[in-house]
Amino acid sequence: MCGILGVYNLNGNPIDEASFIKMGDQLIHRGPDGEGCFINSEIGLIHKRLSILDTSEKGKQPMYSKNKKWIVVFNGCIYNFKELRSELEKLGHVFESDSDTEVIVEGLSAHGTTFFERFNGMFAIGAWNVEEKKLIDFYGGLKDIENQKLRLIGNPKLRYKEDPIRLLRAIRFAAKLKIKIDGETLSELKKSTDLLESVPYSRLFDEIMKLFLTGHAEDSMVLFKKYKLSCTYFPTLENENKTFQDFLSQALINTDLRIKNDQSVNPGFFLAVFLWHDVQKLSKKYSKNFPHPSLALNKAIDDVLYKQAKIFPIQKRFSITMSEIWRLQPRFKGTSTKKIYRLLSHPRFRASYDFMLLRCQVSEISKSEFVTR
Repeated sequence: MCGILGVYNLNGNPIDEASFIKMGDQLIHRGPDGEGCFINSEIGLIHKRLSILDTSEKGKQPMYSKNKKWIVVFNGCIYNFKELRSELEKLGHVFESDSDTEVIVEGLSAHGTTFFERFNGMFAIGAWNVEEKKLIDFYGGLKDIENQKLRLIGNPKLRYKEDPIRLLRAIRFAAKLKIKIDGETLSELKKSTDLLESVPYSRLFDEIMKLFLTGHAEDSMVLFKKYKLSCTYFPTLENENKTFQDFLSQALINTDLRIKNDQSVNPGFFLAVFLWHDVQKLSKKYSKNFPHPSLALNKAIDDVLYKQAKIFPIQKRFSITMSEIWRLQPRFKGTSTKKIYRLLSHPRFRASYDFMLLRCQVSEISKSEFVTR
């Protein structure tokens, strides 16, 4: 599917073109076949194209109507666009492409916004009336933005049932935009969290990770706990131990900062933070029964991951990273030259070192001589 982006400055200020183009670049994976951009003072539209119906340049977006009154970006599929096209042709409209987007813009020219009522399909459309300088907004989205509230289009109970992932998206958007989830959208969210049980694991895992790895981890964690999702998927997050909560909070801050600075983030690192307190606690308990601390740590790691797997499994590619980060922590205490160079050559050295520095930040451990070199 194509990628579309729109920015509309409610205060009337001109679009920051450089920032807007940079935002659009994040959508390149959605449309590798072409791109288009429209900027006019306070409104900006970007389209990243995945050519399907019409692969020629005539299907390029944003697309103007022939009378230049409308400009549109569109993603999705209008199932009955051929029927609508035939009706418009009977009215004298001449089409230059096989694109359903052209049907949209010419239909707007002929019938105005009532033309949208004729659509049968799945789609997202951004439509700007050039003459009236008006963004089409059927559902009061602009007013919601002004009032700083998030509201689902349609019946929230039905929308959540259609796709339970919308629960997580509502939380993610509320955290990212720092706005409140409104009325019925919120009340139904609280009642509908059990619907997430029907979502395929891989999709659910990815959506939960998006809460914490897209630049607003701190606010997302507040809502993740508030709506009891932490109890369901990562019960360890409910631990009220001050050291652990400080550790978790600092990890959230650091993760948001890395994303802000365009640095990479690893879900394995973040998940290692989530379960670290449990590993420490069990390792300390097992140390009484094992001849060497590393054996106790290994046993603790295996048991923690096994317990978490029964609640909400962690993908193997991440659990391996977590295990290696945890297993390397005691090795930072060794300061011999041979041990240091061996540690530096480990593929997880950087992540493990950052993990140790995070522990230092919250005074879980003190900086060793090796750390400060």
